[in-house]
Amino acid sequence: MDAYQNSAQLEINLADWNVNDYDDFSEAFDASMGEDFASIIFEPTFRLISKTFRNRTKIRHLDIACGTGIFLLKLAQARPTEGIGIDLSKGQISRAESRARRIGVKAAFHVGDIRTLSSGL
Repeated sequence: MDAYQNSAQLEINLADWNVNDYDDFSEAFDASMGEDFASIIFEPTFRLISKTFRNRTKIRHLDIACGTGIFLLKLAQARPTEGIGIDLSKGQISRAESRARRIGVKAAFHVGDIRTLSSGL
């Protein structure tokens, strides 16, 4: 089997894969790496966003696989942002919504599978 056939087989297998929805993992994710990961990617991403959208007073931000919303909410605190987060896990989204309320940041969070979402969000 050549590399192309292996790639196609992998794609088919992933499409049928039942993904763990991380509901029970959301608290452990935040405690173990959530803040650290968001901090690592925030500065370079924020610089790029600021440079690219420097003339806009407010930007729309879609965070796919947003987890517990840490990055999206950090961005919303740093710059006026209409933030939308989507994640497969109800547990992750619940924590994201709680965090947003706790820190007073407006953002919309949705439970959904990006492979099957409609454009109605």
